[in-house]
Amino acid sequence: MSEVAKTTYVRYLLPGAFVPEEEVREISERDPQKAAREAPGSAFAFSFYDRLSASVDHEGRQVTLRGQTINRSGVYYIDAEELSAADVAALPGDHSILLDNMRCNRWETILRCRTGNFQPKESGDSVVSSGKAG
Repeated sequence: MSEVAKTTYVRYLLPGAFVPEEEVREISERDPQKAAREAPGSAFAFSFYDRLSASVDHEGRQVTLRGQTINRSGVYYIDAEELSAADVAALPGDHSILLDNMRCNRWETILRCRTGNFQPKESGDSVVSSGKAG
């Protein structure tokens, strides 16, 4: 068996019809500002994770074995705005369903993403700037 290698990835989240789409890229380092700058234009968030792999000989062939995801970071929301229930209530339009979700799920704040969607802010999540004027 070969030596175990660790590979780091960034997983970008993009709006989807019912659940977010994703794009995964191999990266050399966990740099949130760089990942935000290099994000696809339609990405609203990203996270980092690692996977271990090793090559083994199986019946005369080299086969690469990959482990489960490890060392998953919190979610970084790109250019997002943190909003309280009062902030949401002051937004133009009807946001009663969002406000009900905030109340029922006991979310103190939510994030309005750069793509216009709203996401709950979980423990370990943060907002990062892309460095691009929006």
